[in-house]
Amino acid sequence: MKLRIGIPKGSLQEATLQLFARAGLPAYTNGRSYFGTTADPEIDCMLIRAQEMARYVEHGAVDAGLTGLDWVIESGLEVVTVSDLIYAKAEPRQGALGAGRARRIYSATRGRSRRLHHRH
Repeated sequence: MKLRIGIPKGSLQEATLQLFARAGLPAYTNGRSYFGTTADPEIDCMLIRAQEMARYVEHGAVDAGLTGLDWVIESGLEVVTVSDLIYAKAEPRQGALGAGRARRIYSATRGRSRRLHHRH
């Protein structure tokens, strides 16, 4: 059974794909599809609006997803934070303290027995 990961569509999409590539798991998307693939044949990805990610995770459409804590709290849904990540939407401009930075979380449904790991 494949692991399905939700990637935020929109302003954080490119930064998330770069984050995956730096972690050793390049993800590939097509501008005409919400479904993507990764370099690992056991992991697929799906582009989802960040504000809808918790719903997709909680309902089992994806096994895990990246979204903001604000969207998780606003949704009121039952998801578990696996890790806090901080990465940029875009490169900050010189002299602009913290410009373009976003705090994101990796969330997975509570009670699902899926092993999540990363490569070094």
